Amino acid sequence: AEGVTFLEAEIALKLRRDLPSAPPVPYSRDAILDAIDAFAVAFEIVAYRLTSPDLPFPQRLADCLANDGLVIGTQRPVCSRLDDPVKHLSLYRNDVLEAFEPIHIDPINALMAYANYGSGHIGGLKAGHWVLTGSMVGIIYVTSAAKWKAEWNGKSTVSLSI
Repeated sequence: AEGVTFLEAEIALKLRRDLPSAPPVPYSRDAILDAIDAFAVAFEIVAYRLTSPDLPFPQRLADCLANDGLVIGTQRPVCSRLDDPVKHLSLYRNDVLEAFEPIHIDPINALMAYANYGSGHIGGLKAGHWVLTGSMVGIIYVTSAAKWKAEWNGKSTVSLSI
């Protein structure tokens, strides 16, 4: 999609300690919470490089996993209300509240699943890594210059001009 940028608003989690892959006992929610140093609202800039409509699923998935950029907002300590963060999310385009179809995610569960079952190909997760936990707003199609801002509960804000 030439000339179009795609944007996702997500919760990013920063690790305070390593989470090695393939633990002998799967990580619990409490263990994951203990491993998190901070959270922030983030914008992921999505850019598709493979545009053929008949690509097989593995190629489409691989293309989606290597995106164009990441902007991390204000870092804050993790709090208990992250189990459904979209309830506290506001999205703005050019300082005007932007409607979106909410996607209810649990960032802690997303990180737990990744740490337990999906991080083996990178040797586990490391202290200091930021982990994205999934779009709360779906994919936003940005077709013209705009100033974007996402704010979570007045505690974490991220801004981006495209």
